[in-house]
Amino acid sequence: MTSNWKQTYYIIIVYLYSLGRDGFSMVEVSVFLERVSKATGEVKEKIMAKGIAEYLKSNLREVNAKIIELCNKYGVTSAEEMEEKYKRGELEEEDTWRDFFRLSQLEERKEILEKLLEEISVE
Repeated sequence: MTSNWKQTYYIIIVYLYSLGRDGFSMVEVSVFLERVSKATGEVKEKIMAKGIAEYLKSNLREVNAKIIELCNKYGVTSAEEMEEKYKRGELEEEDTWRDFFRLSQLEERKEILEKLLEEISVE
């Protein structure tokens, strides 16, 4: 089985778990996880860890894209730099404060996701 196919399985597992309350019972997810484990020859815990890692990486890519979009919009590299532009009078708060807070929140979320990825570090 190719690596891409396994990666798809991992993402499906995380997706199924994320739907656990609304879409699938935990029993159904557990049965599916068992099937994936048998099909791939991987231990269930490793499948879960890889699935979570893939989910976190995907989320991190989305956050990074939004950060880059906001930074490019204002010609900055971070919320800190944007704040400096406010202090120097180079940027009006009136029309930009929502983006400033959004950028700040995204940067915090990025840090959290990166720490979680470090914790799970799956080989």
